[in-house]
Amino acid sequence: MLRHWVTKSASLGYPHMFFGRSTYFMGEKLMSLRTCSSGAGDASSRVKIRTAHKKDAVSLTDIYNSESWDYIPETIETFVDIAGDNALVAELDGKVVGSMLFNLLDEKEAFGGLSAIVPELRGKGIVKNMWAERSKRIGDRNLGVFSVLHRQQILHDSGFQVATHRIGLVLGRINESWLAAERENVETEVVTASKVPFDLLLKYDTEIHTIPRPMFLEKYLARPSSKSFVAINKKSGDITGYTSVQPGQTAYRMAPLFADSLLISKLLLQKALQSIPKDAEVDMYLNWSNPASCDFFVKNKDSLHWVLDCVRMFTLHDVPIPHNHKVIAITSPEITLV
Repeated sequence: MLRHWVTKSASLGYPHMFFGRSTYFMGEKLMSLRTCSSGAGDASSRVKIRTAHKKDAVSLTDIYNSESWDYIPETIETFVDIAGDNALVAELDGKVVGSMLFNLLDEKEAFGGLSAIVPELRGKGIVKNMWAERSKRIGDRNLGVFSVLHRQQILHDSGFQVATHRIGLVLGRINESWLAAERENVETEVVTASKVPFDLLLKYDTEIHTIPRPMFLEKYLARPSSKSFVAINKKSGDITGYTSVQPGQTAYRMAPLFADSLLISKLLLQKALQSIPKDAEVDMYLNWSNPASCDFFVKNKDSLHWVLDCVRMFTLHDVPIPHNHKVIAITSPEITLV
């Protein structure tokens, strides 16, 4: 279980080291892939790099959760749908053994993630083949990724020259007494996202993400198992934040949590937590460069535990986020800037 390798922060700031990993990849599925790779010989010459299909979501989820990435097939299917032809998988003897996804954000920027290969086939050139195919499709675009800290130097040596903001995966429960202190707020109303015109939500999201992502937002919020909430100023009618919560294999993920203030983020969290089982754990990728995110973690450090840190890296240049102070937790470390 993920809980076995979660390390609690020992300080009021955020931690800096990644201490371990766990595995869910067991039983028949692991044996099947080992059988596939045992006698593989020159695997790189036999592997096929192709565009992922929605039907690959189950196999991909098994690979990702062997790394404790805590996904369900529905979310992976959505990411594959969003990436389209830019969702790549490695197939060996008819079985999916790896992947590399990237999203062409516009003509100048791209963002990627979900790069994985089964342990038995690492070091056989398969990742290099996927990397080459990705490079052809990206062209001259600036490519961004989130890297776990112990791979930062490896990526730097591979061309990711710019390292910027750090995020941290945290897991556990949110302090209910801390949230309860803000139950009454005369200025803000929190409603389900379905009650808000999509173009208004997209406008708010674009102000934060900087690059419009209408297709991503529409498909991401439309996942059947997700529940999304929007904060609205009662007087002006302006959107002041939004969040979405969806189940993973072991915890519910709050992603994103965008809010104009920490107070508004607490109101959004109240609604989101009411929509999931009371004893459920949550996880989220907190934005350590936002003081509000750090304050959030400090206030919940006895029940919300740090798991690992990642850093955003780019091949050519940083992509500034002018409203970074509104990013409490990012949407996804896989195919979006925040």
